Amino acid sequence: MSQAASLEYKVQLCESALSLRDMLAQFNLSHTAIIPSLWVEPQRSVTLTHEGPSTLKGQHLCTNDLTEYKSWIGCDDTTAPRDYWTLPSRPWKERYVESTDDLSPQELEDLERAGWAYLFGNSAVVSSYRGLLEHLRAPFYATLYAVDSIHIASNAKLVVAGRNPAFLLCNELVIENGGQLQIFTAFNARINHLIKS
Repeated sequence: MSQAASLEYKVQLCESALSLRDMLAQFNLSHTAIIPSLWVEPQRSVTLTHEGPSTLKGQHLCTNDLTEYKSWIGCDDTTAPRDYWTLPSRPWKERYVESTDDLSPQELEDLERAGWAYLFGNSAVVSSYRGLLEHLRAPFYATLYAVDSIHIASNAKLVVAGRNPAFLLCNELVIENGGQLQIFTAFNARINHLIKS
């Protein structure tokens, strides 16, 4: 998918706390991917990105399945905002296309609209585009960070950036007054305990 003008992000506070090991098991990843802690000191900025140097090593995720990708970075259909995304002008009529070169400008626009609506809206509304999106846009990538404890001190910044969407699994996230979590990519997080002090 191309970048949208407004980036989407979602932070999910887990109602029933799963251990990081259990969360990683859902991605078929080992507990060895867990980083014990990240402390962002006052007056410092730490960037999580898959591009270039990063404080934490993320786990690269890849899938050809759009529904799986939605589960990593998107909104659940039951909680997705209604009527937020501009929908395609019409449902996709099944026809084979080799590449985006075979699409009209309107079909290209509809494809982009369908992609954003599928991931961050109710996928059932644009389900006719799923096969086309998988054919023309897969593979889909994300970077997963698993950290037991993150502490962002006052006047410190934790920045999440990069071309690929990011997915954060965290047992405890502490953000002191004046600390910032800045997000510059599509982002999803599962956090067991969020503490603002």
